[in-house]
Amino acid sequence: MFRPYATPVEGAPSIREGGVFVRAPPANLRPGDEEVFAHERESRVPPARLLELRDVSATPEGVLFKGASVLPESFSSPVIMRQFFGRGRGVLKFLVKNRLLRRRRRVGEPCLWVTDDWSNGFFHWLADALPRLYAAREAARDLTLLLPHGFDRLEFVTSSLKPFRLRRVEYVGADEVCVCERLLVPTHTAPSGNYN
Repeated sequence: MFRPYATPVEGAPSIREGGVFVRAPPANLRPGDEEVFAHERESRVPPARLLELRDVSATPEGVLFKGASVLPESFSSPVIMRQFFGRGRGVLKFLVKNRLLRRRRRVGEPCLWVTDDWSNGFFHWLADALPRLYAAREAARDLTLLLPHGFDRLEFVTSSLKPFRLRRVEYVGADEVCVCERLLVPTHTAPSGNYN
């Protein structure tokens, strides 16, 4: 089932309130350019929620799936998810690779997942992933933070995690799929390009 991340999730607790944010025009706005940016003057941001997912698999690339369904929480937006899989053959290739060709590792302890397909970039790590971790910081104290393969080599990731004093950080291996018995996923605190 395809569900955009901004859709309220029944029963999922709110961990950061949303609202309508009104921006002042930038100081360097030139006369005549008001219409170009008018759609960005006011933004509705849904509350961030903490989803609890059971028996969900995580790939080294950071894609979450359950059975034959790829979860929209893996992506920065619904548009990107549709582009990721193209016309359907991409889904079959994805499932063969991740259900048949990669080693499966069961993760019994509860984990937290805060990334999407853009989180390995500096801006999106700081503006999208870390706010999700901050919003879920109470729950994070008792969980293992699970991150995609290669995030341990990104200095801006490892150094920015230090203030959170996390119990444990674990990474999905390059040749494996982690099957998480219990995975908590905070939804985005705001659509990418907006901040809450």
